[in-house]
Amino acid sequence: MAGSIGLFIRMALYLVGAFVAGQGWATFNPDAGTLTIALDPLVEVLAGFAVFGGTFAASRLVKKRGGTT
Repeated sequence: MAGSIGLFIRMALYLVGAFVAGQGWATFNPDAGTLTIALDPLVEVLAGFAVFGGTFAASRLVKKRGGTT
């Protein structure tokens, strides 16, 4: 089980990395050998994930206490 979770996380990180690079949010400078990531667009995406995660966690908490969502 732990191996398949690790594989899922690794594949998700590949997907996120490809998405970030495809959107132009990350650029590689071959001369300096650095990767530059634009933070403003990433903050918006992370805020969306945080809101989604918060609503999901709240619904699980309510269901655990016997409520309905």
